[in-house]
Amino acid sequence: MKKILIVQRLSLVAEKLIFSRSVINRVTEPLSFLVNNLNVNYELEVKVESEIIENDIKSCDIIIFCKHASTKSLKIIQAAKELRKKVIYDIDDLIYKFQSNSLGARYNNKEILNAHLQFTDILTVSNKNLLKALQSDFCLPDHQVIQTGFNFNKYKKKCDYTQKSNKFLFTNADVIKLTSFKEQFFNTINSFLLNSNMNLDIFSDPNPELKNFVQFNDLGSLPWEEHKFYLEEENYQFAIVPLGGPEDKDSLDFYKCKTPIKYFEYSALNIPGIYSNSAIYSSCVENMKTGVIVNNNSSEWLNALNLLTINHELRNTIAQNSYEDAFYSFNMKDSAILWRSILE
Repeated sequence: MKKILIVQRLSLVAEKLIFSRSVINRVTEPLSFLVNNLNVNYELEVKVESEIIENDIKSCDIIIFCKHASTKSLKIIQAAKELRKKVIYDIDDLIYKFQSNSLGARYNNKEILNAHLQFTDILTVSNKNLLKALQSDFCLPDHQVIQTGFNFNKYKKKCDYTQKSNKFLFTNADVIKLTSFKEQFFNTINSFLLNSNMNLDIFSDPNPELKNFVQFNDLGSLPWEEHKFYLEEENYQFAIVPLGGPEDKDSLDFYKCKTPIKYFEYSALNIPGIYSNSAIYSSCVENMKTGVIVNNNSSEWLNALNLLTINHELRNTIAQNSYEDAFYSFNMKDSAILWRSILE
């Protein structure tokens, strides 16, 4: 049996160390899907880079580095190549190029990233825009774009479309990715909350900006799986997904390199969504059919919030249409098959 060693960092969230949720979605979940659903005979081990010892490298066949490049991971990858191990490097938008918009400056620099890539056999990225951004600055190894997907075999849709609750949700990983519209966004949501009987649940890493909401239920930061299982059980009327759009011209390159993960995540769990008219969502969400697309201005956001609150039939239609779209367009089985070709 071949052994795959997945190397990543732990993130400190609310005084707890947790594995990166985006890495779980992009790497750990599809590889687990291969083992559990496609009968691929691999042993998977996930370890933090600070815990890697020489025997870990010797005992594995393939090493996958996720997201970052550091002096520690560079030493690991050099040792792996000396032992002729296959090295795969998975990278997302958390790279040095977007220091003004992402957390890339905290983790990477160009020199270390370039050295890391030189020892990499295969680079994997989640979308073509990110690949182009990397190609503009680096000489890349063999590479493969693997679209992120959702594990429909693991997380089940709700069969009840009644949506009896008076709750809507907002999931925020680190910072709220709005610039020009941020203050208006808070004002719009607050106006809606004060003039309706709806309650807002927020899942978020610690973020002082959240205090700008007049009222909300703080559900904290949940690990990837726990978050999905929680959403399975709740009857949310809809979700809100703000993201900077054309109004944030300096951030467009960064936004284009992200993935529409919240669209297929909510769709797979039958939760209708309101999405900013940002490139990653406008390219996959069909307005009023698989979601509601709004420009980042107060009137469109407020109209959409009121519409989904009162229009039960529209919510049900979007929930059913978006589930079907996500099942066929963002199924993890497809990304797992691409991973299998890379591993083999």
